[in-house]
Amino acid sequence: MARITIERILEDLESAIIFDEMETPATEKDSQMLTRFVGMDKEIHGRSADTLRFLSTSHLVLDEWSREYGFSEIVYNVQESREGTGLILQRNDTPEADGFLKESKGGLVMCEDIFSFNLTYHDSDGKTYDSWDSTEEGLNERLPAMISISMDIVNRSNPESPFRFISGVALPVARIRHGGDS
Repeated sequence: MARITIERILEDLESAIIFDEMETPATEKDSQMLTRFVGMDKEIHGRSADTLRFLSTSHLVLDEWSREYGFSEIVYNVQESREGTGLILQRNDTPEADGFLKESKGGLVMCEDIFSFNLTYHDSDGKTYDSWDSTEEGLNERLPAMISISMDIVNRSNPESPFRFISGVALPVARIRHGGDS
């Protein structure tokens, strides 16, 4: 399950996009979302439980009532398990037509029994960051050049030694200008 989850994350990130500042945004909230890629360094009970929120062109159509959209907001969020055996990684996919910047609650469970989930961001100069917010000074309206993913899964036979899965992805320069692609 961990390998499939990481593959899904990689596919989403390979399709990450960020818009240039729109000339005439519908609302300030819309403008903020279209120029935002946010990865937060979080912990649950002293274990890494990072979150990630960004726009992607890899919207998943999961039922016959959904329709394909140009892009959607993807949110990866780690929650505590109700059984207390580990953490749960959830994925929320909100199509552009449904509106953005909503507080993400729940979502599709991607992986259970997670011991830790850590993301590391790399800029084009190779500098590493524990978190990334494209609206901050210095990172303004840029995607990271690369993201490293580390996910540890609970090892029931040896709890002191979780199973580690590591991968990374180089993000394409995916910037869209108002009125067309760049």
